[in-house]
Amino acid sequence: MIERLASAELATLHGSFDLTVYGRGDEMALVLTRGLDGVTPETIVRIQSSCLFGETFGSVDCDCRWQIHHSLDLIEEAGSGAFIYLFQEGRGIGLVDKVRAYAVEQEHKCNTVEAFRILGFPSSDLRNYDLAVDIIRQLELGTFFLLTGDDQKVDSLSAVGLDVRKRTMLEEPIDFKRLIRFTGGRDPTRLLNYLKAKHDLMGNDMNADALAEIMREAKASRGEPDRSGEGEPA
Repeated sequence: MIERLASAELATLHGSFDLTVYGRGDEMALVLTRGLDGVTPETIVRIQSSCLFGETFGSVDCDCRWQIHHSLDLIEEAGSGAFIYLFQEGRGIGLVDKVRAYAVEQEHKCNTVEAFRILGFPSSDLRNYDLAVDIIRQLELGTFFLLTGDDQKVDSLSAVGLDVRKRTMLEEPIDFKRLIRFTGGRDPTRLLNYLKAKHDLMGNDMNADALAEIMREAKASRGEPDRSGEGEPA
């Protein structure tokens, strides 16, 4: 059974939100909400999994920190929404194995999906959304937009009867440009390669044409030739 363990108001760079800590057994989640008294079909929900290195230490290997800020901005603009923060490091493998996956990527010069496979995991995403489902039901959200490019996340919620619609976070070219600016002007190569792996290998829904164009611009800024029109090697 899910429990409300504590609540308060949280003032952020994106405005003030109602903060609630939910618990179920040994699981815990943080939930930031705004404007849920008048829930409408425009209500926005983001389910975010913890990423210590991206959120706290500024890792440029992922877009997790940007996802948080972008989601809260969109909820603030919509005036109604919930941000659900789950403690599921490394897409569900935990902090220790996440570091091991980093080491495998560096040693084998491979992407995150290949690293999970080398470590013997059955999937590149082992997260569970049961707690998030219970929270959404307790909030009585009705129809809502889920901020995600992950169809697996949408399917997990739809399968239990929630009325969810997908809204991708990287829809327009400007979204990619804002993400890159968020990294502080550093070389975005590692981040862009990560996004490409998410799109190509994990089926994450994003504007592929915009991503390809941003990758071409990044190569040009490094003085690398554009070989995107040469096709695949025979």
